[in-house]
Amino acid sequence: MLLFDVGTVLFCTSLMLLIWFLLKRQNNHQAKLVALIICIVMEIIGGVLMVVAHYLVAGNASTITNLIQ
Repeated sequence: MLLFDVGTVLFCTSLMLLIWFLLKRQNNHQAKLVALIICIVMEIIGGVLMVVAHYLVAGNASTITNLIQ
């Protein structure tokens, strides 16, 4: 489950960076906005990697799929 671990590290790192950038006092709002966008994109990529690793690679089924069948 290396792919899941990579997604988790990416998601958690970007979340910590997002909090850090939001708490940091900066006068340059454009740089803060760019950092914010990069962190959000990293979080989305990390989340997608975790979902792909859990459901597609590992072959687990979701609860909703089990209820439908």
